[in-house]
Amino acid sequence: MRTKFLYLFLMFILVFPSFLDAQMKTTTPPTIKSVDIGKTYWCAEIEDILFSKEPDQGQKLSVGVRIRFTQKKTIPGIQYQKIYDCAFEGPSGLAVKSWSKTMSLRLIGIKYSENETNLLEYYGPTPAFPVYHYSGFPVIGFVVTEKDLQKGYIDVWGWVSKEPLQCRDSAIYASFSIYNNQHYKQQNECHPHPDFKKSFHPKCLEVSKIPEGILKKGRVLRIPQEKFLMEKLPPIKFIGFQPDEFARFVTKDKDGKEVIILKEKTIWFNDKPLITRKTKTVDFQKFLKEVNEIEEGLNKLGYSLRDNKPIKIKYIYPREHFKLQKEMISKDFLKKVTIPLPSQVTCEGYSEGKSELSGRPKDSVPFNWEWKCDESFGNEDFGVKLVSFLNISGQQNDLNINPFFRANIMLFGEKIEDILKIDKIDRTKIKVTYLTLTPFPEWKNVEYNLNQFYEKELFKRNIGWNTEFEFPVGPINIKGEIGFKGIAKIDAYGLLNLSPPETKIGITPFVELKTYGELGASYEIVSAGIGGEIILIRDILDLSAELKFMQSSKAENYSYFLFSVNGTNDMTLLSGNLYVWGEIDYLIGSKKFEIEFYSFDGLRIPSSAMFNKIINKKIYAEKDHRLWLKIDKIYGITPYAPKNEKLYIEPVDYYLSVNIDGQSYTKLLKDYNRDGIWGNAIGEYEDQIFEIPLLSYKKIPISIEVLQRYKIGTLEFKNTLDFAKGIWEKVELCYDPATRTFIGTKSGSEDEEITSIGDTSYWGERNHGIKFKLNQSYFKPAPSKAK
Repeated sequence: MRTKFLYLFLMFILVFPSFLDAQMKTTTPPTIKSVDIGKTYWCAEIEDILFSKEPDQGQKLSVGVRIRFTQKKTIPGIQYQKIYDCAFEGPSGLAVKSWSKTMSLRLIGIKYSENETNLLEYYGPTPAFPVYHYSGFPVIGFVVTEKDLQKGYIDVWGWVSKEPLQCRDSAIYASFSIYNNQHYKQQNECHPHPDFKKSFHPKCLEVSKIPEGILKKGRVLRIPQEKFLMEKLPPIKFIGFQPDEFARFVTKDKDGKEVIILKEKTIWFNDKPLITRKTKTVDFQKFLKEVNEIEEGLNKLGYSLRDNKPIKIKYIYPREHFKLQKEMISKDFLKKVTIPLPSQVTCEGYSEGKSELSGRPKDSVPFNWEWKCDESFGNEDFGVKLVSFLNISGQQNDLNINPFFRANIMLFGEKIEDILKIDKIDRTKIKVTYLTLTPFPEWKNVEYNLNQFYEKELFKRNIGWNTEFEFPVGPINIKGEIGFKGIAKIDAYGLLNLSPPETKIGITPFVELKTYGELGASYEIVSAGIGGEIILIRDILDLSAELKFMQSSKAENYSYFLFSVNGTNDMTLLSGNLYVWGEIDYLIGSKKFEIEFYSFDGLRIPSSAMFNKIINKKIYAEKDHRLWLKIDKIYGITPYAPKNEKLYIEPVDYYLSVNIDGQSYTKLLKDYNRDGIWGNAIGEYEDQIFEIPLLSYKKIPISIEVLQRYKIGTLEFKNTLDFAKGIWEKVELCYDPATRTFIGTKSGSEDEEITSIGDTSYWGERNHGIKFKLNQSYFKPAPSKAK
């Protein structure tokens, strides 16, 4: 019995733990993850993309992003439950010194289409980690604190559109990520969020309609018959219309006079209503006289009211030359936006065996940087001229930035200047001149005082011009008004800071002008309307510059200037069509006529760089000795081929651009002889002389570039002269002050006269060239012809 009891007791001891273990497994959840007491979990997601103000066409856009935080009750990490993409562990609520979480944003610009993006550049606070790029767009890090969680959101600002907004459907995409205690370039614990998209459409600039009756009635612009091309057919014998042919249309008015009633009628062109003639009563004898006068005039030109052939006329202007001009200007802009050519010579550091401290006592050097653009398209019939200029100059505490802009228009031989003109007249004042149409065409001026810091819409006006004009359509004289109207707007920002010496300015002029017209005819039975429109100008120029003077705090260091500059332009010129469509209604039939004044797609230059962007370039403000660059002669595009055959080219002038170690200078040189060679005529004997400041034994890069302007007929062209062999055009040199020699496009030494000739000619004329020298002396004796 005792044996049996011991046996059962041993079996109980062996089986009971297994049974107890089985009971525990059926009552306890599998792999419980312990909950840390006091911890909180949050979700962060993009709630909205913010704008500093309503998006407007022609303005830049400041952009921010709002991140919304919500606390989550479900604790991430429990088995079989999905981890939130937006989740992260918040502050524990226990006594901790501080809590923060690193997150990041990537904004993919303002997209107009798959291939067009207005980039967003970041100018905000210093990011939480070094900026890196993903798929070509910068990733910006920022830090979230416990206060942000308590507030429920954080707004992250600092992005600004690179270009002014266009009047188009737009969208901004934002990518957002959370970094959970990992290096910012490593895989995140939290998955990246899907892109947030915000669509919008900037407010388009509206042109106010000019009320009827306020247009100035000035002198009449008469377009002569010879400006029109009309196929002239063999004359037709005149056979007049007889009264009985119109008998069924004749009625009597209240005084018993025979009259014709011309009912209301709409004239259509290209399926669009052009003009509606109101019902009017015409004396029958006058009606009959008009019909026969028009018929007789048409018969002399080979036309007749009795056939159904429309009369087609074209205004004469050099269409093919416009196409050539467009091609050449487009190529010039294309060169600016393509990858820059490699330098012909590397010019860095100091002369061999020398260093920064090898110089002599130093004198101050003023700073100067200049850029000028003079763009003309079209001729005196339809033409636009835009002039832009930017000068940055200064010396220690006297720093200055001067922008300039001017727009002129030519229309049917009329030259209308200063449609819009911007000029900075002193350190704190900008003057704007504009042509207004209210109540009649006149020029007005307005001045703006700029404070220590400013950022605002500086100017916005309706602008325009008009005149009475008349022109012939065979025997019919058409009269009316022709002109253009539109809008001009200027945005500006700047900073004038005297300690430390610093100045910055940004200015964005926008101008858009379109043609318009109203017509009437010299005959009661003729109705005419003007249709279409020419975009004479749609231009957005964006210029910005910054200059600082950095004073040396130690005698062995050099003071220097730090400057940045950027310029872009979006331009459409002379694009569209302008036509007159009319009808001669003589009741038993009608005769249509059409005049094409202008039809051309114009010049379209999408937003592109006007010059190479410069960011924080360091230019020394001291020198210990100097050298002079002298340019004696320029051989450009001439009116003669190599064998002296006469070419239909008229040289006008040259834009000389010299860059010396980061400083630049521009000069306009007239070609007095109009022979394509500067330096031959009286008044051209003085050399163009530029100072080269030398500091210790620092090597000095020098470049010389010339843009020549010339005419072919009435059209204006520009080309960069070719002074170098191969793919280059400009002269590039590197001067070594120790050896007093230079290398580059040409090699030589001080006081040696150098002629550099390229290998390109544009029209079969002689190759281009330039003659120059570097020497210590400023003066030279005048040539005998000047004496």
